[in-house]
Amino acid sequence: AGKSGVVSFKWDGTNQYGDKVKDGYYSVTATYVDTTGASKSTQYGVYPVESIRYEDGASYVKLGSNYYPLSDITEFYDKSALS
Repeated sequence: AGKSGVVSFKWDGTNQYGDKVKDGYYSVTATYVDTTGASKSTQYGVYPVESIRYEDGASYVKLGSNYYPLSDITEFYDKSALS
């Protein structure tokens, strides 16, 4: 709370009760207030790329049920490297 920009964190692999969770893919959702005062949220996680769309000279990546500008994607993982 009260921070701006990139905020880093560490997760110890436990849930809200302190129990160790099973191996798997997890995501983080953060809620924040933007510079206009609007409440927003963002999610960070590992998602399969379902398709690539080109529209009006721009590239979009389908992750889940939404398309995102390729410029919003920060990293691609080789799925076999995650196993």
